[in-house]
Amino acid sequence: MVGTLYISQSTTRGSADFTSIPFHDASIDWNREEASTMTFKSPIYLEEATRVRYNSNTKDFGGQIYKRKKGYGEDYTYDVISYLRLYHDKVTCSYNNLTSSQILKKILSLSQNNLTTSGIKNTTAIHANVKWDNTSIWDIAQQLCWLEHQAGFEVRAFVDADGTL
Repeated sequence: MVGTLYISQSTTRGSADFTSIPFHDASIDWNREEASTMTFKSPIYLEEATRVRYNSNTKDFGGQIYKRKKGYGEDYTYDVISYLRLYHDKVTCSYNNLTSSQILKKILSLSQNNLTTSGIKNTTAIHANVKWDNTSIWDIAQQLCWLEHQAGFEVRAFVDADGTL
């Protein structure tokens, strides 16, 4: 993979100060339904929960280190899980006469992960009655995209390298 790998020791949203580090043998396993994962090697010692951002000329990746390994005389090997995992909180809720964007903003406020609504673009189709019982936020976002599609609009949900939906 050709790109630049950045890390930040900050774990507080909006306070990241990213710096580039040397790395090699990077690979990303993209998974749209679950959280994607990345593996890379570096001579730099990094703590678990370090924030990682990989920028390339194709698709960026963002997440946090969840595992560190070191073989004798070798570089550290890191496993990183994408920010999509933050959207797997399950919620129970119902809403009446709101747009998808209004619903999603309300649902994000139910999360324990301090999720931002800054990436949510306004939609116009109004949904008379929607209800979810113990459903992940990511699944709800996908269902709202489908409802928008049924109403004749093209809306997509994705989590960017900063963890914003």
